[in-house]
Amino acid sequence: MKKPLPSPPTYFDYRRLRDMRRRLGLSQREMAALLGMTRGGYAGYENGLTAPSLWMLRKLCNTFSLSFVEVFALLRLYPPGLSFQEYSAFIRACKAEQLTPAHVLADFMRVYGSDC
Repeated sequence: MKKPLPSPPTYFDYRRLRDMRRRLGLSQREMAALLGMTRGGYAGYENGLTAPSLWMLRKLCNTFSLSFVEVFALLRLYPPGLSFQEYSAFIRACKAEQLTPAHVLADFMRVYGSDC
């Protein structure tokens, strides 16, 4: 009898990762080659069996050219009570004030960090 599969990590949105790869028109094998890993290892991310390390997450972000909003969505890092639209508006407002992405993240953590 096979072992049951572990439940997917709750903080990583593996379905969103699959959708991003498909939008690029890449196979799992091609995506794995871009990331320097095996197809099976990458498939584990998309099937929710494992979540990427911070090092691999950085490679994914660079490969997909993700914004902070997309990275936070991929990791499901929304503060309690803040919708995706509200969070996106927060990011746009910070950019309108000519803040760098690092300032946006620092402000976000300062404002919402105690609530998380």
